[in-house]
Amino acid sequence: MKKWLEIEVVRYIISGTSAVVTDFVSYLILYKVFHIEVSVSKGISYILGAFLAFLINKLWTFETAKAHKTHIALIKFALLYGFSFSLNVLMNAVVLSLTHITLLGFGFATGTSIVVNYLGQKFWVFRKS
Repeated sequence: MKKWLEIEVVRYIISGTSAVVTDFVSYLILYKVFHIEVSVSKGISYILGAFLAFLINKLWTFETAKAHKTHIALIKFALLYGFSFSLNVLMNAVVLSLTHITLLGFGFATGTSIVVNYLGQKFWVFRKS
């Protein structure tokens, strides 16, 4: 069981890294190459990264390709990411208001999002019956 969990966590980290790289590269391309407004570019790139994370996590990390209807999982995933996004912004604001240390706020907010997204995907979005 422990080995399985370690593999799943490693897969989740690879999936997340792939999503962040996709977000960053597509953001740069949209903003720097196609000169799309910065907020629009960031919004599109975030959605592209999140969609890639959904696909990789559904098919590979949690291996639920046949176990779940994709449209239901996608709705749950979007709700989870919306909640996680809100929590990320809130945690960043709380830590900044207490410490005024930008890097600490960002790190705490990001760490919280990573844990919430992993647990939410494992036990809700891609839960195996």
